[in-house]
Amino acid sequence: MTTILYIDDEPLVADASVQFLKHSGFEVEKALSGKEALEKLRAGRYDAVISDYQMPGMTGIELLRIIRSEIGDIPFILFTGKGREEVVIEAIEEGVDFYVQKGGSPGPLFADLTHKINHAIKQRESDRQLRKNEERLRKAQEIGKIGSWEHVIDSEKIWLSEEALRLYGMNGQAREVPVTDVFDLICERERVNNAYTNLIEHGIEYHIEYSIIPADKSAPRILLSIATIEEGEPGSRGRIVGIIQDITEKKNSEWRLTKKNADLFAALEKLTATEEQLTRQLHEVQSAHERLAESEERYRKLFEENIVGTAVHEIICDESGTPVNYRFLDVNPAFEQMTGLSAHDVTGRTVLDVLPGTEPYWITIYGHVALTGTPIHFEEFSQELDKFFEVFAYASQPGQFVTLFQDITDRKRRESYLNESNVYLENLIAYANVPIIVWDPDFVISRVNHSFELLMGRDAEELVGQPIQVLFPPDQAEYAMRLIHTTREGVRWESVEIPILHTDGMVKAVVWNSSTIYTPDGKTPIAIIAQGRDVTVEKLLEKEKERAMIKIQENIAQLAILNDGIRNPLTIIVSYADMIDPEISEKINEQVMRIDAMVTNLDREWIHSEKILNYLRKQDKIVPDLFSQIHSVPEQVYPPETFSKPSHQISQSVSSAHSLYIEEIQAQLYTILDSIDALVYVSDMDTYDILYMNERGRRQYGTVHGQKCYAHIHGQTGGPCPFCTNHLLMGKNGPTGVYRWEYKDARTGRWYDCRDRAIRWTDGRLVRLEIATDITDLKKSEEALKRSEQRVRAVLESIPEGLLLRMSGQNGLSL
Repeated sequence: MTTILYIDDEPLVADASVQFLKHSGFEVEKALSGKEALEKLRAGRYDAVISDYQMPGMTGIELLRIIRSEIGDIPFILFTGKGREEVVIEAIEEGVDFYVQKGGSPGPLFADLTHKINHAIKQRESDRQLRKNEERLRKAQEIGKIGSWEHVIDSEKIWLSEEALRLYGMNGQAREVPVTDVFDLICERERVNNAYTNLIEHGIEYHIEYSIIPADKSAPRILLSIATIEEGEPGSRGRIVGIIQDITEKKNSEWRLTKKNADLFAALEKLTATEEQLTRQLHEVQSAHERLAESEERYRKLFEENIVGTAVHEIICDESGTPVNYRFLDVNPAFEQMTGLSAHDVTGRTVLDVLPGTEPYWITIYGHVALTGTPIHFEEFSQELDKFFEVFAYASQPGQFVTLFQDITDRKRRESYLNESNVYLENLIAYANVPIIVWDPDFVISRVNHSFELLMGRDAEELVGQPIQVLFPPDQAEYAMRLIHTTREGVRWESVEIPILHTDGMVKAVVWNSSTIYTPDGKTPIAIIAQGRDVTVEKLLEKEKERAMIKIQENIAQLAILNDGIRNPLTIIVSYADMIDPEISEKINEQVMRIDAMVTNLDREWIHSEKILNYLRKQDKIVPDLFSQIHSVPEQVYPPETFSKPSHQISQSVSSAHSLYIEEIQAQLYTILDSIDALVYVSDMDTYDILYMNERGRRQYGTVHGQKCYAHIHGQTGGPCPFCTNHLLMGKNGPTGVYRWEYKDARTGRWYDCRDRAIRWTDGRLVRLEIATDITDLKKSEEALKRSEQRVRAVLESIPEGLLLRMSGQNGLSL
């Protein structure tokens, strides 16, 4: 049973603590002072000491200091109500095992104390056993003159045990020393270095004898060194672990015995000594065979359990030394699984016997490896097995080679499909008959198609890598870049006009639509792709039509003036005609009436022309309602010089500013929606296509633009959701306002508070806007409250006496 000495200057506390500890299964003795505790410790044996800190005559830490110096490493736990940081630090510095502060409930407190006692005792016993084992190992190495060493590959240091240091004449504790210091002591440096290199690079067994001149200039020694390579951490080449043994006496004995055997070979009386020598050698051979068997068993286990297909072969050459075939010597289960060939059917047979259609290049590659010793790593297709393989081959010994391979057929097919898809998409973009451009989030052009090259009059090589502002006329670059910046916030252009500067100096009007491409989490934009339509000719035709209408209007106005100008002289002519001969006057009046009839007919045609002009204005929108546009956009959007331009220039300037204002407002709206901790999305009410989703939704569902809302969000495959609220959002007189409802996602089990309404989208169509807030925690709270109320009601109803309750803040009583 574990015996504990408990020390506390307060008898009542000490007695209570002793009882708790005895109840936990310990045998406990108490002491009321540090002095009494030392007397007991010197007189008896205890497994652990528990001491208070503040005691008269000697503190707990002073007691700990004496115990560590006089008695040893007995586990010591400071159990006190003092919680000052300096006390804890001082206790740790003096070697306390645990520091437990009094206070709180006794049960958990003493349970924690019991746990720490057991842990400290076990830890101390483990430390003692470890030191004992280390001393045994050191003694065994000293007796056997065997030292151990470790070397991390490519490191300039080598670790030597205490005995290894003694053998090299570098006495002291086990430590790391420079590799060069060790190699300088070896007489056969080149042979040792070659053996070491073969172990690292080819896995060839490192078992070598060599002589040294010890560093302390003592007598030369002969050492036997055996080592193996162990795999290291990922990214490192591993380490070499080995032993060295001083076989100087053995070698000297062997030399003396050999000499004696040569001198006394003919002497029969020396036969017994020779037999003893042979017996010792036989034992060594048997021991070596045992070690070899163990090594072979490790190799066989690694070979059999490796998940990589492995096979051992020997190369077969013709008379000229050219590889023509190879034979299977051994294969592992993974080889059988990947190839469908059993070990029984292939072992001992050649590849052309097993797979007659094997391509010659397999034999050529493996022949080069087996004959030159040069390892190779490659990927190739086997017609016989109809599979792709990734192969690593190396020479295990001259004329033989080992192959490690994996079936990569599925990966190759996926790569082929991906390459075909990439080629298709590349061609789709490259040969599209509309200009397409892609830029990154830093607004640097990453690619353009052939139609865009024609639009700009510049090659793709000249544009790719350039900032996108090089595309725009200098006087409109700021306007264009403000629009470009909105795309990084997720704004999708449907029909935005941005001018482009052709290489010949001509400014082309282009209408663009765009889409932002995000990372899989739907949060980070990685590229923006835009498709344009050159409307330069259309706009020129519109201007020509406008000028033609203005000219028509001028002609009509001149015609009206001409009519009045003709009638006035006619009136004068008639007045003068009345003063002359009546017969001549009648003829003059007759001709005047004819002219007046023609003028009247011109008046009717002028009125008709005015109606046609008004119709054309209405249909072709030749003269925009300038002032309605101006009043619909804040004044700060338009520069003051806007109103000093001709009317058609003002119209164009106002329209551009209006588009820019809308796009920037939309970008700000998207930023606000992305910051909302709720799912927000917009979908077409007729097609159910998702037109927009905020960042919270993109994180949950990925990039969903153009997907059906019922399929991508709710997992419905047969059509719209049966609980769709679209029909509730529209009435006879238009949108009905906000419709609120709750929904539980059957796939995740989470509740959402949904608020839907019909709104006008940027292109004028009616769409559905839904804001869904996660209320799962609220639902759980409601359920918990309901269950609590039911339990309270059940308790109240089980009481036989009547109860009269008055709720706080309410008038009246409840019975």
